[in-house]
Amino acid sequence: MARSNSKSAGCLTLVVILLVVGGCMRLFGYETESEKAAAAAEAIRAKGLPDLRGKTLAEAENAIRAMDISFDDEGIGSFDSCDDKTDCIVFRMSLKPGTVVGRYGKVTVTWTTSEERAWYGKWKKMPKVIGWSEEKAERFFTPVETAVESESRESKRVAYGKDVVIATSPKAGAPLRLGQKIRVVIGYNLDDPNSSTGTGNGNTDVDVDLGNGGGGESRFCSRRWWC
Repeated sequence: MARSNSKSAGCLTLVVILLVVGGCMRLFGYETESEKAAAAAEAIRAKGLPDLRGKTLAEAENAIRAMDISFDDEGIGSFDSCDDKTDCIVFRMSLKPGTVVGRYGKVTVTWTTSEERAWYGKWKKMPKVIGWSEEKAERFFTPVETAVESESRESKRVAYGKDVVIATSPKAGAPLRLGQKIRVVIGYNLDDPNSSTGTGNGNTDVDVDLGNGGGGESRFCSRRWWC
């Protein structure tokens, strides 16, 4: 029994010593590595978010990690992934530079690859692709394929057995922003001129609307599908 009490007293003494030592360390300004890192991150956060636009994804990620806040990234397409973070360049931030965020804040950046930047750099305005075959349009938009959406519409204005572009949004000649979404409508015709019966519905009205965030709307009249 005496031995048990002795052990308990020894443990209690050790705890007291550790508490005293810890208190003295704090009293004399000693900080653990984790405390130093937390203090450094807090000081960086107090300065506000840096401007990440124009930086590589690797640089942006390192800058945000140093602030000890959550970081997320996305490409211009729904299923993009950056295989080389030194090739992907940030062009948009979810929060403005200079914004002060707390410990549990989050920043999302949007990036483009060098191939995508080169394509948008060359095509400052939406090119005229109406009348192109589906295959030609597909090859043309390959560098930015993740930003391009396509749909098919039946149209008697299209030659039987052909698949051609009949509408785009934005319209040809409209300004194109870096990373802007593009929609292409492919027309097809199932009416065999050598057949006594037709399957086409004759509907040549094409209405493409990407909403306010998609870069514009393109409406095609029923009398002239190329207008």
